[in-house]
Amino acid sequence: MLIVGAGLAGLSAAHHLRRAGQQPVITVEAEDRPGGYAKTDWSGPWGADRAIHVLYFRSAEMKAWVGEMLGHAWREYVKNAIVDSGGIRTPFPFHANLHGRPADVVQECLAGTWKASLERSVAETPVTFADWIETVHGPGVAKHFMSPYNLKQWTVPPAEMAWDWMGDFIPTPDYARILEGALRPVADTLGLNATFHYAASGASTLPEALAKRVGPIRYETRVIEIQPAEHIAVLDDGNAIRYEQMISSIPLKGLARLLAPLPEPERSAWGRLESVDLVLADVGFKDAGPCDVHWVYLPDPDILAYRLHVVHALSTDLMPPGHGLYCLEISHSPHRPLPTGRLRERVIDDLVRTRWLRSHEQVVFFRERRFKCSYVIHRVGAKQDAARLREYARRFDIYSIGRYGEWRYGNQEDSLVAGKLTAEIVTAAPIASS
Repeated sequence: MLIVGAGLAGLSAAHHLRRAGQQPVITVEAEDRPGGYAKTDWSGPWGADRAIHVLYFRSAEMKAWVGEMLGHAWREYVKNAIVDSGGIRTPFPFHANLHGRPADVVQECLAGTWKASLERSVAETPVTFADWIETVHGPGVAKHFMSPYNLKQWTVPPAEMAWDWMGDFIPTPDYARILEGALRPVADTLGLNATFHYAASGASTLPEALAKRVGPIRYETRVIEIQPAEHIAVLDDGNAIRYEQMISSIPLKGLARLLAPLPEPERSAWGRLESVDLVLADVGFKDAGPCDVHWVYLPDPDILAYRLHVVHALSTDLMPPGHGLYCLEISHSPHRPLPTGRLRERVIDDLVRTRWLRSHEQVVFFRERRFKCSYVIHRVGAKQDAARLREYARRFDIYSIGRYGEWRYGNQEDSLVAGKLTAEIVTAAPIASS
């Protein structure tokens, strides 16, 4: 068995295969350490994850397994996420916490949501993400939050996206809760991640713990060629591996490129898949006061980042004592290119203007990290295109799994589950995690 990629999905697959007695299991990873995108990067005393990587679970079994791997050396948090727009800060989700917004905005959002709730039973099945937003939330919420925010994150408007990718990630409270949140502040938190866990040393804690259970991993090793009919993978160190089965968690588009030449239907599907690249701007600063906000949604179009991660609210081990650290997420693609000029000045100006910093003089550390294929763009039909390519790979005994291997939106638990389920498919038997 060859496993390509030591992210959470690949590591989980390797772990469960070894527990089932599968031998040999060879794992290769292009970077110099495990984790894939679920990783903490360090520059001296400053550490930040590759965007937000908090742990939350649907499955009690997965939660128990991860807790055991980490020795329960994590802290549980009640989520405090906010929307910062128009100079006003209100809790997330926007539509359930309208109190504090201008009266005309509240009225417009409530009226639209109420009308949408009355018409939902006769509404047509959505085709696009914009259709879904209008059907569930109404035009007011679309105008004041959902449309501008999602345009910034995905770089294409919701009218050009599918709606079948969201699963249970976007909370949809009932109208009574929405009305309550418009009339007064409400203390409850909503959504799948209403409570979450975080390890003090960052997101890398989990993959490093899991990698110890997997056995030897060939780091800084890439697959540069696949001969699918012969079941041969050629590595960039000059070696070739003949495999019976392969589990790949690299981006599906990259895997399909290695399987070229593709038949015309698969080649067309490959050409339609798109993704978003990400710039993470880390801003370290002195004189940080107490802050219990974990992350911030920034829908305003004049603010470059779409989300701000307050690192010091989760762990003070990731920066020098007495300092704070923000990680700002900036999406870009050919549909929404990065602005010209240096990002540092733009990012810090935005932080001062929105009052997340008192002055430019507070900043003592700045770092840019750039990543390809950080989010997939969920075009209408992309789910079906991805399924076609994954099925094509299966003809050659290749399983494409995980967030990027399946070309979907997901959290860390989803990747761990994908690895476990794939190991069970390969072995045709259930496998206990621990």
